[in-house]
Amino acid sequence: MPTTFNVPETWISRPFTKASHTATASWNLREESEDIYFQNISTSQFYDYLQWRRSGRILQYTHNNVEYAIEHQACILLSALSCAIITRNTDYQQAVMQEFSALAPLLPWPEDYVNPVFSATVGIESEELHPARRMIVAIVAAKTCGHGKRKARQGPRDKGVSRGDRIEHDTFWGMYDAYCAKTGPECDWPEDVHEFLI
Repeated sequence: MPTTFNVPETWISRPFTKASHTATASWNLREESEDIYFQNISTSQFYDYLQWRRSGRILQYTHNNVEYAIEHQACILLSALSCAIITRNTDYQQAVMQEFSALAPLLPWPEDYVNPVFSATVGIESEELHPARRMIVAIVAAKTCGHGKRKARQGPRDKGVSRGDRIEHDTFWGMYDAYCAKTGPECDWPEDVHEFLI
């Protein structure tokens, strides 16, 4: 059953209205009596979008430096990134990347978020150049490339457990190696997300 939100039309950016029309959720706009259907956007994803429209922030609570809360917030942001990409909303994508980049230094294993970022950007024109891909490459490099830093993990973090989250060599590792060669031997944290925007 689709969920209907009654929100002002001004809250729905042009990229939202141009997105796909097949249904899992619908938004009834006050100024127009038309429903817009999005195939791959959940109610919670749209709720996060509305929170961002209202407050200018996607994450609405603090993590208090608790690891599971930090990782949960990273998952919320990756879900928001997927929504922003599906709807082609570049302002929302930039907001997601800004918050993810701020959270990233607290992530003990940013490699865990490579596959979701790369999956969200599959099928996009010039997908290898997508700012979110370049951002996650820089974040992993900042954590792993340099003197005294741990090596980048290539598979699951649990020993002997196969979870299917091995990072693809042809995509991420090629970008990672090129980034480390260009900015290394010591990779620092990215200063601002805008350096990844094309």
